[in-house]
Amino acid sequence: MFRRWFIKNHFFLLLILAFLRAGRFASAGETPATHNPQEPISITSNKMTIKSLEDKIIFEGAVSIKKGDLTIEADRAEVFLSERNPAAPSKPPSSVLKNPSTNGDREVSRIETEGNVDIRQGEKHAKAQKGIYDQEKETIILTGEPEAWEKEYRVKGKVITLFISENRSLVEGSQVILHSGAKNLNLGNK
Repeated sequence: MFRRWFIKNHFFLLLILAFLRAGRFASAGETPATHNPQEPISITSNKMTIKSLEDKIIFEGAVSIKKGDLTIEADRAEVFLSERNPAAPSKPPSSVLKNPSTNGDREVSRIETEGNVDIRQGEKHAKAQKGIYDQEKETIILTGEPEAWEKEYRVKGKVITLFISENRSLVEGSQVILHSGAKNLNLGNK
């Protein structure tokens, strides 16, 4: 009984590790790639805990999440898996996981990060204490003193939502700081 359980879970762990090692990394001299929702997700950390019954993987310590030109770093991340929708467009093999115990496919639905969350994509940069990445919606919701900046401007707010594929953001309770002339320009709460 234990041997069969171990073989099933060991196989699942190997699939998870294959998933985690997948992904492309830009070398120092390369121009960052444009965003592609089909890009695989690569995650590294000091510690990984798999909770198969909860469809969750927990990463702790120096967590780095990469998807194309998007990089998210945090102290901790929880990856939530969901049933793969067979009607959905086909995804790369690295974002779909086979679960041998259920004979079903799992895919990443969301990633919740916390503790020193740092997000970079090209010249865009954002920081917060918590972030929730939604794979299907291609959004990241930042809370806990979030701020984002690009070139000469910086925004702060209560909640910042980054729409990755649309290259836009929504800031609730905002303040904008312009570094090319006017400083600490407070546009009020929205």
